[in-house]
Parts: sequence; C-alpha cells; structure tokens
Amino acid sequence: MTLTASRIDDAIIDRIAAIVGAEHVSRSDLDRRAYARDLWPLEMIRLVRGGEVGHPPCAVAWPADVEQLAALVRLCHEERIPCTPYAGGSGVCGGAVPIRGGLSIDVKRLEKILRVEPDSLLVEAQAGVMGPVLEDELNRHGLTLGHFPSSIHCSTLGGWLAARSAGQCSSRYGKIEDMVRALEVVLPTGEVAAQRMSPRRATGPDFAQLFVGSEGTLGFITRATMRCWPAPRERVYRSYTFSTAKAGLDGMRRMLQAGLRPAVVRLYDELDTLLVARKGEKAAKAERRAAAAAESAPPAAADDRLEGEFLPGDADRVTSAAGADASGAPWRLGSWLEELAQRGGRHVLRHAAGLISTAAGALPVSCLLVLVFEGDHGQAEFEANAAEAIFREVGGVSRGEGPARRWEAERYSVSYKQSRVFARGLFNDTMEVASSWTQLDALYAGVRAAIGKHAIVLAHFSHAYPEGCSIYFTFVADAGDDPAKMERLYRTIWKDALTACVAAGGTISHHHGVGLSKAEFMAEEHGGMMTVFQRIKDALDPHGIMNPGKLGLRESTR
Repeated sequence: MTLTASRIDDAIIDRIAAIVGAEHVSRSDLDRRAYARDLWPLEMIRLVRGGEVGHPPCAVAWPADVEQLAALVRLCHEERIPCTPYAGGSGVCGGAVPIRGGLSIDVKRLEKILRVEPDSLLVEAQAGVMGPVLEDELNRHGLTLGHFPSSIHCSTLGGWLAARSAGQCSSRYGKIEDMVRALEVVLPTGEVAAQRMSPRRATGPDFAQLFVGSEGTLGFITRATMRCWPAPRERVYRSYTFSTAKAGLDGMRRMLQAGLRPAVVRLYDELDTLLVARKGEKAAKAERRAAAAAESAPPAAADDRLEGEFLPGDADRVTSAAGADASGAPWRLGSWLEELAQRGGRHVLRHAAGLISTAAGALPVSCLLVLVFEGDHGQAEFEANAAEAIFREVGGVSRGEGPARRWEAERYSVSYKQSRVFARGLFNDTMEVASSWTQLDALYAGVRAAIGKHAIVLAHFSHAYPEGCSIYFTFVADAGDDPAKMERLYRTIWKDALTACVAAGGTISHHHGVGLSKAEFMAEEHGGMMTVFQRIKDALDPHGIMNPGKLGLRESTR
C-alpha cells in the first residue's frame, strides 16, 4: 500500500486525540500552514510572492512524552500515514517540509533537562529543549556544551542532532556528532530503542551515529546524553589581516596542525572583508559619537574612510590600486553592496551580479581573520600568543581585539536580517561546503565562480580543523517579479554550485544538512554507500512513512 494523506479522516483524528489529548492535535488552516515549511529560502520566495507554501500536513500533533510519540508513530506505521518530524523549524534546506501531507509531529513538549553530571561532564536532555535553555542550565553548573549555532535562539537539541549541526565554536568543541554519547529513538514502527551511555566502547558500530544526521528519515531522536565542558574562565580576542586569503588560510592550517584550538576562527575573503569593515566603521563612529556626547563635546566629523584599529591603511592601498581619490571609494563600495541587499538596486543586481562579484573580489583588500581563544586561566593567552607567532611567519598583521569583539557582539544578528532582503523582492541564501586543505583552493574558486555567474557572492572560512576547513558562501540575487523565474534562478544557482563542489572534491554540506535542497546530489556525495543507506531505510521503515523525500532516499511503495 502506498502512502496516502487522505487516511487522516475524523476517525484517525479521534485516535490521535486519544493519545495526546484533543487540545494537542490540530487540523486548523493556520497550524497546517505554519508547519508546511521551515526556513528554506525557496519556500520564502514562494511565500513572499504570494504562492502556495510547501505541502501542508493534514494535521499537527504535539506529544508530551516518548510514550505518546511512540504511539503516534505506531499509528502512522499501521495506517501508512506520512510522518514529518518537526523541532524548532529553523532548518534552511527543507528538511521539515512535508511533501505527502500526512502528520507533522512537533517535539516541543519534550523539553526536559533530565540530569547534569558535572564530575563526568555529561548532560542528558530531551530532544525538544531549546538551545539557550540547555546552555543556561549547564552554565549554572559551571559547564558549557560549546555548541552555538547562529540559530541557537530558535533551534533544539533534537534538530541539531538530526542535521549534524555545527556551532560557531566547533574548532575547539567539535560538531554535534562529536558530543553525543547516547541516544533514545523512536523507530518508524513505533518501537523505542535506547543506548546505555559509555565514554567509549568497542562493542560493534556506534548506533547513535546512524541516527545523527538522518534528518528524521530513520525515526525520531527523543533523548540524548551529551558530552560537555567546563565553562571557560578566560577569553582572549585577536584579529589579523593578510594580503591574500591564501596567506590567511596557510596561517590557519599551521595554527591548527600545531595543536592550537581557538574557539572561533573566521577568515573573510576580500568582498566579505569590505562589508565587515563597513560595519566596523559604523560601530567605531557610533562609539566615538557616544563618547563625545558623554563629554558634552561636538561629535567627530563623519569620515567615509576606515579609521582606528580596524584595518588601518587598507583604504589607501585600495584607492591607489583602483585609481580612486582619497575619498574612500572602496569603502563606499562595501557600503553600497551591503545596502544593495537591504534596499534594492534590483536592476544592477539582476544584470551585473557576475561583474560586481568579479570586480570586488579583485580589489587588493587585506583579508580579515578574527579569533577567540578560551579556556582556563592562562590557557587562552598562551594559545593566542603561540598563534600570533605563526601568523607573523605568513605575513599576518595584528589588528587588536576590536574586530573579534565586534563579531561576538553581532554573532547572532545575521539570522534575523534575511527577511528584509525577501521583503524587497530579492533573495539570498547561504551554502556551507568543506574539503581538505589540499582541495580548499579549488573548492573556493569553483563554487565562487559558479555562484558568481548569477549572484553577488561573498565567503568566509570557518569551522576549521587540522585536516580541512569549511567555506561559508553567502549570495544575493534577483530575477525580477516573476515567481517562476525567481525559482528557476534559485535552483540554477544551487545546481551549478553543488556541481562545482563535487567536481572539486568537496562535501555538499558541512552543517546545514540536506533536506530537499541538496537531495539530488546525495548519490554523488556518497557513491556506493548510498545503497547501504537505502537498505537501512527500507529495513527500519518498510512503509516509508518517516520524512519522505529527504536525503535523496527512494520512497517506498510497499
């Protein structure tokens, strides 16, 4: 029997209500539309343009505990009802978008922190606990999970695990898969399977890793035991500029392979540095004006040139190379590019995106690196000084604490600015790929060129490790007011970029997951192992009810 959404009739709703309570199941249009999408930009394009969003579920349910969740999944298995797991809804790849109607099951009521073991550096919590709640509780015990994704305020532990998430401090603390020590899951048949915690074992495969990153296709993650760390007592901020991104990457590689582990390491390419510098300039002006006001003195005159500790001297290098006067034209370029995404400039964006990306990338702007070291007293300072010696060897110029502190102050704000771009008829998205250090140059050049044909593109390098690094691309594009044309452009950008990524030997996702967005490239990503994944899916989920269509898995017709 194939999957069918029509099976959620009044009788099925009554059975769901008997499990979770009538107040915790809904067929209202409002709830169904709310659960029809996550934050996949393609769905945002459709929403802003007034189109239909996704494929709304037939109903939404909110179980209170694992017993209720297991009973719901068992019902879906028996009745062949598609089942879509839902947590915070902050995913950007369509992983929580139903494509066969069915039942969306939100784990938000499974939000308990079950135990904290400071002596063992462990925490056990349910999948629906929100990021800040978990981190605040750990802080009260003098601990930290060390996991700070930009979506932390609207994402959950279960969502992090389902998508193999990375936080902004992954170079020191690892990604989410490095932290998990045991899982409890509800299988597609409604059975509950749980592991005992062990710091390490040699008793066959690590079954937790089978479900981490499975995006709900193999079942629901309901509870996890996670490794945590002592909360840092010291934090040291450093920043450097390099004549080229290649020089900065060489310094990053040497630092990490020397055994140094900054919590944060972010190297911006030329265009991204222009925009970061502009923001730093604005912040510096605001600080100067505030200080002047506090002293009852007239504010300093506005200056479009970059001043102070933030990239001093670079404006002169760029204006000279670009043949401009000393009025700071390149920094106006940075400001213009920033405002282009926020205010419009649609004709230019539509017809000259590739030229802009190429010209901005060719400017001789120093590339900015920001770092944050943290740990016990003396540890962070020691590592920061050791890193500085390495950076000097590759031509790095110290720029003090300011850029890194400003990054930290704004570290989550970018996640809340995307809606402004869509509201003005444009679209933007991010793509995070990764490779070994050997392949990184080719990966950066290939993906940047592929996106740059269609959009303004900038990038930074972060989530760096001894063996390789992630590249985080951001792009802004416009295809006019035709929704179909806009969607075609969006899909073309992604197809071209992922094709370039695979050709360069990179991985198509470092931490955002796959969902619907990257599903068609999973066979190229995994090769023969995709067959293994499909066989596991067929064995655990014989009716194919769990999150159909995601991760490139074939849908069952049994």
